[in-house]
Amino acid sequence: MGVIGLVLCASLWVRVKQDQRMERLPGQIVQTGWFSVDADGLYHARRVARGLGEGGVASEDPQMNYPYGAKIPWPSYYDFFLLQTARVFLPNSPKKADVEHWVATIPLLFGILTSCLIAGIVFLLSRRPDASLAAGLLHALTYGSVHTSAWGVADHHAFVAFFTTLLWGIASWAWLDSSSQKRMRLTGIFSGVIAGILLGSWVPSLLSIGLLQATLLWSLFAERKTESRTFALWFHGVAALTVLPAVIASPWKIDSPWMFVNLSWFHLLYLLGGAFIFWSKKPRQSALIAFSIAVLLWLFRWGPGEGMQEALQWISRGNEFMAGIAESEPLYRADQTGTGGVLRWLGLAVLLTPLAWTAFLRVHRPALRIWLVILPVVILQALLQRRFSDLAVGPIAVVVTLWLTQVLKRRSLVGFAGLVGLTAFISVDWQGPWTQSMRSAATRDALEWVGQEGTASLALGTSAHSGLGPWDIGHALEWVAEVGSVGTNFGSYVGEDSYRDAARFYLATEVAQAEKILKERKVRFIFRESRLPLLAKDLAKANGGAPWGSMDRTLLERLAHPETAPAIFQLRYVSPWLDEDERLPSPIPYCLIWEYTGGFPHHFSGNPGERVHVEMDLELKSSNGVDYAWTWKGSTVVGDLGGAEILLPMDPRFALDLRFL
Repeated sequence: MGVIGLVLCASLWVRVKQDQRMERLPGQIVQTGWFSVDADGLYHARRVARGLGEGGVASEDPQMNYPYGAKIPWPSYYDFFLLQTARVFLPNSPKKADVEHWVATIPLLFGILTSCLIAGIVFLLSRRPDASLAAGLLHALTYGSVHTSAWGVADHHAFVAFFTTLLWGIASWAWLDSSSQKRMRLTGIFSGVIAGILLGSWVPSLLSIGLLQATLLWSLFAERKTESRTFALWFHGVAALTVLPAVIASPWKIDSPWMFVNLSWFHLLYLLGGAFIFWSKKPRQSALIAFSIAVLLWLFRWGPGEGMQEALQWISRGNEFMAGIAESEPLYRADQTGTGGVLRWLGLAVLLTPLAWTAFLRVHRPALRIWLVILPVVILQALLQRRFSDLAVGPIAVVVTLWLTQVLKRRSLVGFAGLVGLTAFISVDWQGPWTQSMRSAATRDALEWVGQEGTASLALGTSAHSGLGPWDIGHALEWVAEVGSVGTNFGSYVGEDSYRDAARFYLATEVAQAEKILKERKVRFIFRESRLPLLAKDLAKANGGAPWGSMDRTLLERLAHPETAPAIFQLRYVSPWLDEDERLPSPIPYCLIWEYTGGFPHHFSGNPGERVHVEMDLELKSSNGVDYAWTWKGSTVVGDLGGAEILLPMDPRFALDLRFL
């Protein structure tokens, strides 16, 4: 218990040290304590808040892909867990801030539990307290695990990492003594429940299940004992029963009953197929038959084969979107985002994994098979996309510490101390916590302004509407501003146009083209963030190109300059904080918010054929006085009959001055 206590304290310390709870600035509109900037986590908060009000976990959301709505890509189990714990630990009718704080605290707890779990697994496999402590500390300190479970992070990955590690740990413990039918039956049942929970929470967990299946086949062929079949049968049967309610609740199974990317009947059939293979007394032949059937289904697009074909097509479409996400950055190349490279994300121990893996591959230790199967796969995943680092850190810690106990023997304590110390030096952000971010606070302030404005407008009878901004603030628009979103972090999961339309708008050079998107999407508020020029290449990818030679004519540039912005927009909000990023031409407000009004037609008379220039002096006021003042400029040509019309950004009665030149 002393070892677990030390690991728990270290894991808690480093996750608080890496605190991601953002502090509010004194001038922010809303002052309700810290807030989370985890985009996906904010959607978990929205889903939980809806569950508290509606009574259950929703499977569709009318605010996504506005105004069409969309199916929610995530299965329901993790949000069901959050909902039930919120009902227990939060007050009745909790405030939004309470829900957000709760959702952004749960991953911290699971991160700490995973560190303790790793320590426990290594102790069971080695009976060495020093190895147990070293493994737990390696997991606790390595940034790949901290990244998904620092305080303030609100996504589901820490939950998934804990239960995935638990699944692998139970399988490892089972093979410490696989001669007992009772032991194999019980561990098979527990593993099945965990696998069902994982698949019902995050569909990519199918890979973790597949790795366990590969281990089961290895054990079956290596030992030819019935105990492996006992574990496998109970595992697959219980996993299928556990995930069944999530499959039934999945909205995807109706239109795409065999979908691979989202939860459907495909996943239930996959587990039942695994049960069939191990039920047979000739599993080698059964596996070959199952594989042949799968290939035929794939080739002819029959049933589940159609789902596999669609998955490949989705991957080809989704790469364009996913490649632009920071979490998709590979670790095999130089760091591009300033968060450290492979040694910080996976820890110094990753350098020892080839030696440890090859050493254990040559010895007969059935309890280590699961880790030998897992290790190369999870490291490869992390090297290709750093989002999978949290699943790799645990197996690395287990295998390396077990190997060091054998290699160093009596001197292992010194080796452990050196490895843990160097890992802490490389991975821990000793200058943190970074709880103050001007950009994050400015963005949150802008979102909360939209929320207050929208609430007031709806009270006056204004119809529902959406906000348009970069896709990574889509979930914040839904949760914080409580308006519809066009694109979100879900990307092509909810429709290809949902993440392309924002890029199409910002890179449009014709006002009519941009206005068509706004009308179709029922957009009222448009975000023009200071960072948008830095995202131009990503916008171009989503748009299928960009007018690089005439960027000054795009809405991206015109909305940065109120003096020349199209008259169909009215400037409603200017961030009081300036972005002084050196990559920008000059300091500018973090965010401008424009309201799409369609403009205000103004009629006047003049000499036929004469071009008339119009200037309108405008100002934007707040409770503190004048925030922003500018002169809008436009021009038009008088018609043959001496009449002219020009579209103005504001009703002239509310302008400071209107001049015709």
